[in-house]
Amino acid sequence: MSQESYWEYYTKMKPKKRVRKIHHYLIAKDIQLRMVITNFLYLCLISLVLILTILSPYFYDIFKNDELWVQYLSAKMFIVLLDRLTIALPLIFIFSFIHFIILTHRFCGPMINIKNTIEEIAKGNFTRKVHLRKNDFLKEEAKTVNHMIDQLSGRFEDIKEENHKLLIMVEEKLAANKQGVEINSILNEVKEKAMHAREILDTLIIDRDKHLIN
Repeated sequence: MSQESYWEYYTKMKPKKRVRKIHHYLIAKDIQLRMVITNFLYLCLISLVLILTILSPYFYDIFKNDELWVQYLSAKMFIVLLDRLTIALPLIFIFSFIHFIILTHRFCGPMINIKNTIEEIAKGNFTRKVHLRKNDFLKEEAKTVNHMIDQLSGRFEDIKEENHKLLIMVEEKLAANKQGVEINSILNEVKEKAMHAREILDTLIIDRDKHLIN
């Protein structure tokens, strides 16, 4: 295989790295945009105070100082600084906007993940866990939720096992006391209660493998 053909083969076989677009970072638009706009307005206020602090002495000298050479130097410096600020500030705003979007994404992403996991728990599904990326926030909160899921899953699994044993015991007693009408009626009532509890427990989705490992 020639070097040129090898390079074509390599570029085709090499997996392309997925590049995220900016709108993919807006997973919770309402919250993220409010945070971004608030921070952006705060940045504008800081920039305004900074501009006034830097330019106000030169502005004062231009109109209040009687010496022409001071007015000239102040005006020259004022124009130079203003020119530099008109270049720097838009770049700062653009980089800050992108930074705010990424920063809020690392916060809102885990929040959405935790919210979806809690919704699954409410449905009785204890198999979903909160999985965060390397640079995401709320890692301790995610660990707490996952620990809660493990604890609840283990306890409900124990209850299901005990319920299963109870049903087997009732079945055995019923089979052994076929002629005991009075005891059979009591056992049948216990069985109905146990079956009703079993129906409720069967609606839960539990990670059995995880429970067995622990």
